[in-house]
Amino acid sequence: MGDWGYFYYGHSAPKWSVVGDGGTPCVRYGELYTKSNSKIDHIYSHTNISVKNLKLSKGTEVLIPRVGEDPLDFAHCAWLSIPNVAIGEMISVFNTKQNPLFTAYSFNSMLKYEFAKRVEGGGVANLYYAYLTNIPVSFPSMKEQTEITQLIENLISLIAANQGKHLQIKNAL
Repeated sequence: MGDWGYFYYGHSAPKWSVVGDGGTPCVRYGELYTKSNSKIDHIYSHTNISVKNLKLSKGTEVLIPRVGEDPLDFAHCAWLSIPNVAIGEMISVFNTKQNPLFTAYSFNSMLKYEFAKRVEGGGVANLYYAYLTNIPVSFPSMKEQTEITQLIENLISLIAANQGKHLQIKNAL
């Protein structure tokens, strides 16, 4: 994976620094479990930490939780599609020039067991990016990544639309 991009850690934005609507928009690791799917396109938190002490997104990063309770918890990776968002601590960041949404889907599916094998710790498990850089990966061309991602997004939209229709029919009965 080291040839496909590079890792670094998010920085700051602890719980005590989160404020209402003011400050700098931020993503905290718990949101990867509770509010995010494979693409982050809405920000829920803001921090009052000085911008000079934060790691800000460029819009190409894939976020990976660094802590969890189960080795498969780390398959909650998401592409942070919005620039200038602070990336909180306890998040490993993978910055890639490949398709970041395809990367997030790959991390959450094909690579989730590879990630799980590298988790350490007991009750609170940790996943350090240094353990991920040597995972051998082979991914399709950028064009194919885009086509696969569009197919997945279309499928997700179709499922959501059909779930909505199902609820309408169920409520009408």
